[in-house]
Amino acid sequence: MQKIVKGISSSLIFALGLVFYCAALQAAASTSYFVKTSGNNSNNGSEKSPFLTINRGLDAANPGDSVIVGKGTYAEVVSTKKAGTANAKIILRAVTGEEVKVGTKGKVLNIEHDYNEVDGIIFDGLWGDKGMVAIKGNYASLKNCTVKNNKRDGINVLGVTGVVIDNCKIYNLLRYDGKERVDAHGITGRNPKNLLIKRCDISQFSGDGVQFDPSRSTPGWNNIIIEDCTFWLAPVSKALSTESGFPEGEAPGENAVDTKTPGIKGAFSETRCNLSIKNCVVYGFKNGLIDNMAAYNIKENVDCVIEGGRMYANQIACRLRYPANVTVKNCTASGNEVAIRVEGGAKVLVEKVNFGEDNEVAIVEKGEGRGNGNLEIKNCTLPEKAKEKKRKKVKE
Repeated sequence: MQKIVKGISSSLIFALGLVFYCAALQAAASTSYFVKTSGNNSNNGSEKSPFLTINRGLDAANPGDSVIVGKGTYAEVVSTKKAGTANAKIILRAVTGEEVKVGTKGKVLNIEHDYNEVDGIIFDGLWGDKGMVAIKGNYASLKNCTVKNNKRDGINVLGVTGVVIDNCKIYNLLRYDGKERVDAHGITGRNPKNLLIKRCDISQFSGDGVQFDPSRSTPGWNNIIIEDCTFWLAPVSKALSTESGFPEGEAPGENAVDTKTPGIKGAFSETRCNLSIKNCVVYGFKNGLIDNMAAYNIKENVDCVIEGGRMYANQIACRLRYPANVTVKNCTASGNEVAIRVEGGAKVLVEKVNFGEDNEVAIVEKGEGRGNGNLEIKNCTLPEKAKEKKRKKVKE
């Protein structure tokens, strides 16, 4: 028995050693390519002999390699060239502590391949008229980036899974056709799965902060997590109005988060899309160009949990519409015209929500139920002032 145990131990040690050896070999084989505004694309891409353009660096990079970009502005549409792997991503990043800007009219970045990561770069759409960032690669990551100044959508996630958008600032996405507001969303797209949006600040858009899926395309999106994000709107300043053409003084957008799903609009389906919103702050969704302006507009065939965070200074904090199933829990709602509005008999649980005294209406139900819905309120802090007003009729 002792000999057998020793044999197994030796085999295990050998196997582990082989794994570590292969990992070390892969790490040793990875290469960093450098890009600077003073470089030349005929160079070899080393730190002392950098490339001139980001795309040239991506041409050279293979799985496990990094493209490191020095300070300055690069006028090019950046596009990935090759797929990485789960253990060897291709990483495009700014030099730590240096400001790197990619500026082109409209389209600035295409992530077309799996396992590519972009980190620490400012993307400026220069008020162009095309979507700025397209993510078409599975398990792609956009981290510590800025996406700003455009008349179309900021980020489009298109039919892929496992995408992470982390610690990004997404703002100034504004379109006005001379007569009315036109949608320009912060993050949108078609049929993403297992999408994580975290620690982002999303503001000053003329559509929604996050909206899936504008076209209600099949097979539909699923398993989206939005956590630790801030969504906000403010009246457009004179300077921003001059740049964008959007009317000064107007709050530009619609909703922080808006949901659309495949199927017949308003009809219940057993096929559901799952959405989790955790520890987010939403404010300023009021006095805009639409009626019933809401921070969270959760509708259609969605199962959604809104947990933690704060909702304040909105016309409607949560607009929850049949046939959505929604739980709102462990959060604070204050200073809203209406904190929670339930429409058409949506199935809603409101639990451990702290309703401030300064909500004009805490909870209101609108419309007749359509078969599967009910409202349940549990363990909430509901001030007397709010209780008196909670069934108040609000504007349709």
